[in-house]
Amino acid sequence: MAPGKYESTAIDRQPFYGHKVPPNLTALKKVSGRLDRGTFQKLVRMSISQMEGKPLPPQFFSGLETSDLPLETVKIAYGGVFKLIQLAYRWSPTSLTKEQFVADLSHLSLSKEMIEDLSSVVFGSRRSAIDEAVVKSKPRLPTVEDLKWKIDVTISTTALNRVLEPSISAQMTLDNGDVKHFEMSVSKFQELRYNVALALREMEELEKRSILKIQD
Repeated sequence: MAPGKYESTAIDRQPFYGHKVPPNLTALKKVSGRLDRGTFQKLVRMSISQMEGKPLPPQFFSGLETSDLPLETVKIAYGGVFKLIQLAYRWSPTSLTKEQFVADLSHLSLSKEMIEDLSSVVFGSRRSAIDEAVVKSKPRLPTVEDLKWKIDVTISTTALNRVLEPSISAQMTLDNGDVKHFEMSVSKFQELRYNVALALREMEELEKRSILKIQD
């Protein structure tokens, strides 16, 4: 190296599918040469439909079977295409650029036409609608839609004639229509307030760390 000059060293970037190629993509790599573009596009469109929550037609695979393309090969190819698109959609468009996506696909021995078809669905105009459908289709716990509370005072019980102990009664309505009723003492309510405040503060501390900041 000449004096006064520096060599630039590129930092290795992990492919969007990980350093180790998943088995589904390895299998797709082996059979991709047997797929014509029309068949491949049908596999891509069906993968998107399934990601949107639509059912897979019973005769879909058999409809693509030919003398040169056995049913088992069709299923292997579909599994690889679906997994590839699923992995790509885990990255935001700012975290995974189209150029990086194309570069990563080139290592899977896919044809130029196949890469173009995949790029069009991952970075196309339907991206936001598909992202929304994927989020809605994910299993999740019900969220709170409404919360009502009141303070009750227990005047007496079967054991004691005079108690005068306050308690918190709450009614929680979830977005799936369920209504939950619960009651707690004032001390438990204060404990709940403390733990919620603590959790919110810890979330704020995490968001301040640049490595965990989410980019739009």
